[in-house]
Amino acid sequence: MTNYLPRLATANDIQGIFNLYSIVSKETGGLARTSDEITYDYVSSFTSKAFDNGLQFIIENQLDQSIIGEIHCYKLEPKVFDHILSELTIAVHPDFQSQGFGKLLFQ
Repeated sequence: MTNYLPRLATANDIQGIFNLYSIVSKETGGLARTSDEITYDYVSSFTSKAFDNGLQFIIENQLDQSIIGEIHCYKLEPKVFDHILSELTIAVHPDFQSQGFGKLLFQ
């Protein structure tokens, strides 16, 4: 796992996260959303929400700078739920599943 860097996501990662979601959504059971629901605007939207009032981490493959894993969550409205992070989603590239990367994202 030395070639894989877990880190906070940045705005520069949106395209890479979109690419990851496009791949993972094609796998049966890969994501709750189907591949036709994965758009750049959708990824940009949840990334923005995570930046504004939540968390978002990625795992970057340092060999080719691709994103092989992502996790995000954020606060929902109304204010009564301000102490809860929700909408948690995790995605790991199919080629890297069952290798501990999902666990690493949660840690």
